[in-house]
Amino acid sequence: MLRHQLLWLAVLLGAIAMFAGCGDDTTCTPCDTCDPCDPCDPCPQGYWVLQHPPVNSSYLYGIFGISDNNIYVVGENGSFGHFNGTTWVRLQTKTRRTMRDVWANSSSKVFAVGYDGLILHYDASTVEQVQLPTPYEFYGVWGFSASDVYAIGSGYDVWHYDGTEWTSIHHWTDDYRYLEGIWGTSPTNIYAVGGYDIYGVSDYQGRIVHYDGSDWEEVDTGLDLLGITLRSIHGSSSSDIYVVGDYQSSNDQNMILHYDGTDWSFVESTLWEDDNLTFYSVWARDDNDVYIGNSWDRVYHWDGTSWEDITDFQAIDGDVYDMWGSATYLYGSTRYGGIPKYDGSVWTEAQGGPFGTLRSIWVGGADDAIAVGESGMIMRYDGTGWTDEADGAYDNYSYYGVSGEEDNWFVSGSNGKLFWNTGSGWDIAGGLEATFEPLYDVWSIGNEAIAVGDDGAIVYFDGSDQNLMTNGSVNKYDLQAVWGSSMSDVYAVGNEGTLLHFDGSGTRFEPIEDVALTFDLWAVWGTASNNVYIAGENGFLAHYNGSTWQRLWIDTTGYIRAINGTGPDNFYLVTDYRVYHYDGTVLREVPQNATWQTLYDINLSAASDIFACGYRGTVIHLEEDWD
Repeated sequence: MLRHQLLWLAVLLGAIAMFAGCGDDTTCTPCDTCDPCDPCDPCPQGYWVLQHPPVNSSYLYGIFGISDNNIYVVGENGSFGHFNGTTWVRLQTKTRRTMRDVWANSSSKVFAVGYDGLILHYDASTVEQVQLPTPYEFYGVWGFSASDVYAIGSGYDVWHYDGTEWTSIHHWTDDYRYLEGIWGTSPTNIYAVGGYDIYGVSDYQGRIVHYDGSDWEEVDTGLDLLGITLRSIHGSSSSDIYVVGDYQSSNDQNMILHYDGTDWSFVESTLWEDDNLTFYSVWARDDNDVYIGNSWDRVYHWDGTSWEDITDFQAIDGDVYDMWGSATYLYGSTRYGGIPKYDGSVWTEAQGGPFGTLRSIWVGGADDAIAVGESGMIMRYDGTGWTDEADGAYDNYSYYGVSGEEDNWFVSGSNGKLFWNTGSGWDIAGGLEATFEPLYDVWSIGNEAIAVGDDGAIVYFDGSDQNLMTNGSVNKYDLQAVWGSSMSDVYAVGNEGTLLHFDGSGTRFEPIEDVALTFDLWAVWGTASNNVYIAGENGFLAHYNGSTWQRLWIDTTGYIRAINGTGPDNFYLVTDYRVYHYDGTVLREVPQNATWQTLYDINLSAASDIFACGYRGTVIHLEEDWD
């Protein structure tokens, strides 16, 4: 049995110099362009850009369309997406600020509003930034023509665009007020909803204001709106208006108001009376066709007689922040970047998909990558976009690992699947599986591959056949990752501190005891037999120098899920949504704002073309410029 002594390092400056962070002095004011405002100077390394999903991987807040072939969505990290009838395209905004709402008059007159007084204008070609003189967030935008647009938010003002410039047309001076939703039937009949604090942070008062073309005035609903925040408003006419929101301090959180042209009233239903949830969005096609979206993937529909829960949890992914509909379809924007589409009976994902978690990525170059994941995802990147290569029977599996070289790739997955592609398609390596256990990772060299997985399963493919190898551990915990410097020097890691080594003799992987204690290990990578890294939960990271294992300290308690690089002085690791880079001297965080989703793998080509992948089909790429 192989044993390597673990040398636990004291947390001393000299011992941790390699992994020293930059300290608190790295904090700087958020900037839209990546100026080197951080003393660690990460900016020259480039910009992380979201490549997949097409628009965003989380938090799409606003959606609006002109037709089914011309739809816009906005969200966090400056995301601004457009659907042209065929594909979704992420527009280049050159900002990381969150955008909250969007409205369009035509393809050349599209307005998006967001945080810190930022408004974006899209003219069908480029996105222009308009910075208004306010530090407050914009939450809603509505208009009636390209020269009559209104924006509201968390400040004290209503802003108006006359086709030339934005100006404040109303300013409140009392209490802290904010408006979250805006809608109207004409320039002389506009409503905005929100709330304000009466006495303090927890004393909210729901409010509705109305504009008659000359002034904004408070609407007296005749209802007790104390403790309520109103979030969205929409209607089919001036006598059929819905407002949704929530109670700030009540188990019965959700709330709906209706206006019939004369009176305001609360809308009650047993469908949501016991829900401890928030209503975020409402959209009405007519008085017999109304939709409400809430904070737990649910959508309710009013048919003129009763309310119905029309939720499909497979298609609706997360809080439904906004909705828009055409004469035929209803579209939503959601917390996890989904755009669900409803045809009156069936929900689908408007962006196509699938959007399962991507677990592993292989990189051949800036225009050549393969990412694999759940929901039958074998995604291929050609420099212009990502396409799913798995179809038919291959859609029935989840894929966890990918390894190889150009036109010689291996992919491991559920049900013991080990696929091989020599440039002409994916087939089961050797034609027959060696196990039915899920295989969570694969490492290959030439036509040989080793895959590891559930219950300590280890499969070896010799170029012709698959065979099971022996796991020498007493307890056969799940194995999560495998890497080798050669077929006579292979490591496998897994749950409960499992660390195994194969020296090329026989078919047995021997355990290495007492290195990781009971930490679950998720990653293993190295450059040679005397330079190997293993990593896992609670920020555990250890290095093998050919004779001893040493624990290395990194400023994180998250799961380190992957390590990859091109050499001993150039490698990356990911933990949660964070990326770290080692340049031969120091390991430091490389700030990225492209996604907040959990990253499961990172990889780079020999030319250091860097990609990372993760939850909900997320792929990010480190690029040299915004373009």
